Amino acid sequence: MNIAFGNQLSNFKKATSIDAEFRDVEKSLENLKSELLKHDTELDKVIIHTSKLKSEFQTLENQTRDSERQLKSKLDTLEQHINTKYPFPHTSNIKIDAIERHLQNQLALLQQRVEDLEKK
Repeated sequence: MNIAFGNQLSNFKKATSIDAEFRDVEKSLENLKSELLKHDTELDKVIIHTSKLKSEFQTLENQTRDSERQLKSKLDTLEQHINTKYPFPHTSNIKIDAIERHLQNQLALLQQRVEDLEKK
């Protein structure tokens, strides 16, 4: 009988040990589940923030395109004005050089007039 009781006691100790290990594993799984939920919440926040940034980027991109169109229109208008007022050859650099020379000549004439007035 002692042997049977010893075997039962040994089996009980093993079962208790296994039960304790099982509880430890369950506790670890609960901790992992809690950590996973925290990360899931953080991931949701990142997704929401990324979506907001994407929307802001799209808005800025649209505003940039609108600004580019407005600038292009203003440049076209300015070029038409320049072509009308200063009908030079159609090469832009030549037009700019000619306008610059014209303005430098006008400046030189004004400086000469100032000098003449100062002499009087």
